[in-house]
Amino acid sequence: MKAAGVAIALFLLHACSKNLQEQPGQDPVNTLNSKAAPVANDRDGKELHTFLKSQAPKWEVYDIKAEGGQIKTKDGAVFTFPQNSLLLPSGAPATGAAVVYIRRISRPSDMVLDSKPTGTIAGEQLVSYGEFFIGAAQGSQQLRLRPGTAVTATIPAIKVDNLRQIPMWDGDTTTLAVLKGYNYLNQVDSVVVPYSANRGIEWKANGNVAAVDPVNQTATFRIDNLFRWANCDALLHMPGSKTTVLGYFTNFYNAAADNSFGGMEPTMLFYKPANLNAVIKFFTPILVAPVGFQGFMSYQNAVPIGQSGTFLAISALNGNYYAELRSVTIPAPPAGQNYVAFSFNLQPVTQAQLLALINNLNSL
Repeated sequence: MKAAGVAIALFLLHACSKNLQEQPGQDPVNTLNSKAAPVANDRDGKELHTFLKSQAPKWEVYDIKAEGGQIKTKDGAVFTFPQNSLLLPSGAPATGAAVVYIRRISRPSDMVLDSKPTGTIAGEQLVSYGEFFIGAAQGSQQLRLRPGTAVTATIPAIKVDNLRQIPMWDGDTTTLAVLKGYNYLNQVDSVVVPYSANRGIEWKANGNVAAVDPVNQTATFRIDNLFRWANCDALLHMPGSKTTVLGYFTNFYNAAADNSFGGMEPTMLFYKPANLNAVIKFFTPILVAPVGFQGFMSYQNAVPIGQSGTFLAISALNGNYYAELRSVTIPAPPAGQNYVAFSFNLQPVTQAQLLALINNLNSL
């Protein structure tokens, strides 16, 4: 991790349960992970993300022998733990009964609901074949993998075209920095404000690859670490020039988003490239923006010109929800300008309507 998190105890879940039901007010990611993400103080942001999280894919919990074994999930993925690969915190081999916790993010709607977008740490677009979090525990103790061993995962129903290998990525969630960036005219500006940044996930290549079986349409790869996110994604290679994209919220922008950059922002902007299993989150706030130009921006020169896609703008303000879903084609910047901008006019939505907009991303 880039910044130390808050150490928390592992919440003991019932080993007999095959589907983990999240307890009210608890996030199993933070419960299982010894590095807890920061939480924003903004009430609107917290309520929005609590709702989104409640609709996200749930944990699956499986029994396993600590000495090793194989698990098959409800969607057909197979995870194999080698013999004697699980260790206690002391380093001693784990024996007896253990439980394994698995969460898989596989659709654009899941990426929004669980805040797991598909962008690299350098701002490049990734096409996802699945994001995975695996943990193992025995009683109240987290188990770890013996050095040199790894969980082998084989995932089904992979549409791989001509790929024979898919890169693997590790996920990082938090960082500490000073807020410096660009204003609503894409000019360099800065506001010296320390903040704790949780961008959902930023993916960094770990050097491993998934081997693709084009006949059986499966991909097999290693997971070297427990209790952290891993991703099986391919970089999007789209020829031509790229540009910087700014998204202006003309209404219902919650200014608390400027200072609650901790994974619970009350206002967010997502971009779904057309016909790709990918979601990009514009998490960089536009600095010192006048009303009507507040919002978020992409990385510099990161969005392909000519790419078709759909924006989903979401805001929570004074206990109400607002959203807009808009399909676009990314144009070249106007003459004399180094960016393109889209202005969003959000409309009131219910929770059900917001969820429907998010689910619409799966078919775009």
